Amino acid sequence: MTETSIVQTPAIDAAHFLLMHRLARSHFKIDMLSHQPQGNTVLASNLRGHSLADAAKTIVVRVKITRKKRRYVLAVVCGHRRVNLDKVARCFGGVDARFADPAIAFALTGCVSGSVIPLCLHDEVPVIADFEVLERASLWFNSGRLDHSVGLRTADWVALARPRLEAIAEMDPENSLPVREFAFI
Repeated sequence: MTETSIVQTPAIDAAHFLLMHRLARSHFKIDMLSHQPQGNTVLASNLRGHSLADAAKTIVVRVKITRKKRRYVLAVVCGHRRVNLDKVARCFGGVDARFADPAIAFALTGCVSGSVIPLCLHDEVPVIADFEVLERASLWFNSGRLDHSVGLRTADWVALARPRLEAIAEMDPENSLPVREFAFI
C-alpha cells in the first residue's frame, strides 16, 4: 500500500478537525485547498501551485538524550530543504536523532507520514523550526490529511505554533539552492 492509497479514517480525520477548529478560533485568514492525496512535498507543492520553498515540511524526530531517555519533536523546514538530524539532537541536548517510527509519529500527531501538521495540537511535542521558514510570506502544508492543504501567513503560523527557532535545515541534494547561514550579532 502506498501513502496515496491510504484511506482517511476517523482517527486520521481527528487531527484535521482539531486543526480546523484551532484555525477557526484564531480568526486568521487561511486558504484551504482540496486536492488529490499527496504526501510528497514536491508533488504536493505542484498540486497546490506554490513555490517549493513555501511548503512547511514537518518531520517527527526522535531525539536520544541518554541511553534510556528519548523525546520527540516536530522539526519544520522549508520544502526545498531537509532536516539536519544532528543539529536537532544538539538543540535538545541529545546524542542522536532519527526519524520517528511511523506508528509513534501517528500516535503523537494523529497524522500519517506526509500529512504531519507543522504545529503540535497538544503540548507534549515541541516544535522546532529553521530560521529560513520566517523568510517566507506564507506557508502551505497538508492539514492532517493527504488530500487537503492549508495556507496561512507565516506570522500567523508562528503565533499558533510558537516554534523554537534554530538553524536545523540543510541542502536537500534533490534541490540545488544553497542553505543561508545566519550570523548573530
